[in-house]
Amino acid sequence: MGAFSFPFLLFAVATGLDLYSHIRFLSDHDPATVLELDNVHLAAYLQRKLAAADIPALVQGYQARSLYLLFGPLFKMHLLVPAERVDEAEEILLPEIEEAVRAF
Repeated sequence: MGAFSFPFLLFAVATGLDLYSHIRFLSDHDPATVLELDNVHLAAYLQRKLAAADIPALVQGYQARSLYLLFGPLFKMHLLVPAERVDEAEEILLPEIEEAVRAF
C-alpha cells in the first residue's frame, strides 16, 4: 500500500470521523464535559441513555478509542453535553455510574 499501512489508514479514518462528529457538535452546542471514560462499552451505553432523555451527547474520541478496545485505555474519552444541560445529564447518569462502579 506504499507509504501508508492499513492500521495507519484505519486509525486515520477513525480519527477523521471523530473530528467530524466533534466539529458538528461544537457548531450546534456549547459543550461541557460530564465524564472522563476509558470503557468504550460504558461510554456508548451512557451516550444512548442521554439520547433517550433527549439530551444531545458526544463521546469525544470514541471511534479511535474503539479500535484499541483490547489494548486498554490508550487515551481517555470525554462525554460531552451542552453546557446548559450538564446538571440534567449528571442527574440521569449518576445511578448508572454508581451501578457500574459497584460491578467492578
